[in-house]
Amino acid sequence: MTLPDKNLVLKSMSELCGRTLYSFKTHAKQADIYRDRLDTLKVTEVILIALSACGILSSLTNLFAGAGYIAIVLNFFSLVISIHLSSNSYDDLIRQHRATAQELWLIKEKVINSINDFKQDLISVDDLRTNRDISIELLNKVYASEPQTSSKAYEAARKALRMSEEHTFSEAELDALLSQ
Repeated sequence: MTLPDKNLVLKSMSELCGRTLYSFKTHAKQADIYRDRLDTLKVTEVILIALSACGILSSLTNLFAGAGYIAIVLNFFSLVISIHLSSNSYDDLIRQHRATAQELWLIKEKVINSINDFKQDLISVDDLRTNRDISIELLNKVYASEPQTSSKAYEAARKALRMSEEHTFSEAELDALLSQ
């Protein structure tokens, strides 16, 4: 096998690693988006219920003339949020995206380890090619059943990986982690 052939296989494996990392981070960010949305809706629902209860009490004690009408409006919005929460299974969506991210993380780690093993001459180019093909098959199974992600999640993943460098460590950080 010539050096260019080895480099092509290594490049293919590196690109596979990058694509898998982006998919992993996108699903993790999508789970975060759903978690934030769920938390916001739940807090809003509690606030609306509390305010409508205050409106009902004010109406019963004749403290504020329009309190009953305000309570009705607040109850209506609280009901809308409750219906939305019951018809959209955010907990299931969060779980699905986290499970998909976990599967992608494992594949990514296998790809990274295969690349490192190849660079240390622990495996042959044929083994690397086999590992690449196995990883592609595993990814195909994950992608076939993965939940949809949004462009917002992709942008958050892109920002996290490129600008915030969420998936990289400095030498000092690695030394500190490994010394513990």
